[in-house]
Amino acid sequence: KTAGGGGIFGGALGKLAGLMGGLFAVDRIKDFVVGIVDMAGALNDMSENLGVSVERLQEMQGVFGESGVGAEKFGKAMSTLNSNIEQAKGGNEGAIADFAALGVTLDDLRNLSPDEVMLKIADATKEMSSAGEKTVKLEAIFGKVGKSMVGAMSQGGDAIKDAGKSIEIMSEETVSSLDEASDGIDRFFENLKAKSAIGLHTWIKGLKFTAGELGFGPRTENPLTEVKMDAPKKQITEAEKADKRRAEN
Repeated sequence: KTAGGGGIFGGALGKLAGLMGGLFAVDRIKDFVVGIVDMAGALNDMSENLGVSVERLQEMQGVFGESGVGAEKFGKAMSTLNSNIEQAKGGNEGAIADFAALGVTLDDLRNLSPDEVMLKIADATKEMSSAGEKTVKLEAIFGKVGKSMVGAMSQGGDAIKDAGKSIEIMSEETVSSLDEASDGIDRFFENLKAKSAIGLHTWIKGLKFTAGELGFGPRTENPLTEVKMDAPKKQITEAEKADKRRAEN
C-alpha cells in the first residue's frame, strides 16, 4: 500500500511540477511577446519622429548592429542627426558648417530625408583617409555614438544600402499591428494565468481527495462528484420538459 501510495504521489508530484512549469512558462512567453511588441512600438515612434520608414530604419539598425552599434545607440545617433539637421535648417552656422565638411549642403538638408542625409555622409566618410578625422566629423553630427559608427560609415552609402537589403525586417503593417496590440497583451496573459491558477486549484482538491481515500489525510469531498452529478440532472430535466410539451400538444 505504501509503495502504491508513493507511486500515486510520485505521479501527482510530477503533474504538479508540470502545472507549475506551465505557469512559469506563461511569464517567459509573455516576456518574449512583450519584447517584440516594445520593439515595434519603438520603431513606430522613431519612424514618426524622424520621418523615415520603419522598413528603412530596420535595415539600417541591422547594418549598424553588425558593426557594434546596437538599436539604442543607433536611435540616439539618428535623434542627434535629426536635431542637427533642424538646427542647420534654422540657420545655425556651426551646424551648417559641420554638414558642409561632410559634403552635405543646406539644400540637401531641406530636400533629403534623414536616412538619405546619413548615406550621403557615409559617401564622404569613405573618401577620408584619416580615422581621426572621421571620428571628429561624425561625432559633430551624430554625437558620441559617431565614434562607434566609423566602421560602418566608412563602407559608403551604396554598401550600407546593399547590406540593408539582406536584413530580415517586419513590414510597416506588421509593426503598426504589433504596436496597436500592446494594450491588450498584459490583459491576455493575466487572464491566461488566472485560468491556469483555477485549474491548479481544482487539481489540488483532487489530490487531497485521493490522499484521504488512501488514508494519508482527512477524507474530503470528491471535486469531480458535482460535475458528474450535474449531467444526469440536466438530462432528466430536459426529458421532463419534452414530456410536458407532448402532453400540452
